[in-house]
Amino acid sequence: MTRLNDLKNSISENQKPVSKQKRKRKLSLKTDFYLFSLVGIIVFLFLSLVAVAKTGIYQIPVFSQIFYKIPQPTRLVDIGDLASFNPDGFKFGKSQQEGLIFMLIPERELTYVLKRNWTNQPNSIFANNLQAVIEDGQIEFYGLLIKPITVNLTIKIKPYLSKDNKGLDYKVTKLKVGNLLVPRSLANFVVHYLVNKNKAKSSTSLTKTNSLVDFEKMKDKVKIQSFTIEDNKIHVIGWVDFAALNLGSSPSLSPSNLNKK
Repeated sequence: MTRLNDLKNSISENQKPVSKQKRKRKLSLKTDFYLFSLVGIIVFLFLSLVAVAKTGIYQIPVFSQIFYKIPQPTRLVDIGDLASFNPDGFKFGKSQQEGLIFMLIPERELTYVLKRNWTNQPNSIFANNLQAVIEDGQIEFYGLLIKPITVNLTIKIKPYLSKDNKGLDYKVTKLKVGNLLVPRSLANFVVHYLVNKNKAKSSTSLTKTNSLVDFEKMKDKVKIQSFTIEDNKIHVIGWVDFAALNLGSSPSLSPSNLNKK
C-alpha cells in the first residue's frame, strides 16, 4: 500500500513541471506573435511614410527632408517664349500617291504642342515646365501636375506599331510620382486606364456636340506604315483616306498653321 502511494505521488510530481512548461511555452509563443506583429506594423508605417514623402504630395517632417528631392528630366528642352516660338522643325509632306503622308516631329516642336495645349490656359492642369524628351526609341514626358493634386510626374513610354499595323500602341517603361518609382506593371495599368477613360469622355463629348468626327470609322481610314524614333525626332509614314473622312485633299500642317490657337 505504501509503495502504491509513493508511486502516485511520484507521478503527480512529474506531471506538475510538464504543465508549467506548456504554459510557459504558450506564453512565449503569444509574446513572440505580438512582438512580430508590432514590428510588422512599425515597418509598414515606416515604409508608407517613406513612400508618401518620396511623392512630394505631402510634406512630412524629417521624412520629406531625407527622402524627397525635386525630380529632374533626362535633360531640359528649352523653347523660349511660347508665344514667339516658331515650330519650323516640324515637317509634313505628301507623296504624289494620294493619301501617303510623311511627318517629322522634333522634341522641341512636341514640347511646344504640349505647352500650348496643357499650360497657359485658365484650366491648365500642368505648370509651364511641361516638356518632352525624345531619345533611345522612347518619349519622356515631364512636368508639374497642378490639378487635381500638385505633384511632379515623369512618364516614359515606348511607342510601337500595333499588330494590325493600323495604329500606334505603347508600353510604359517608367512612371515616377515625385521621386517614387512605380512598378512597371502597375504603371502600365494605371496609364492605360486613365488614357482609355479620357478617350471615352472625349468620344462622349464629341457625340453630344454633333461632331463630324467618328473615331471608330477613322480606324479604317488612317494607317501608320512606319513609326521610328531617332536623332531626337519622331518619323512617321502613314496613309490617310482624306476623301472618306470628308477632308478633301490633305490639310496643310505648316508651321504657320501650328501656331494658330
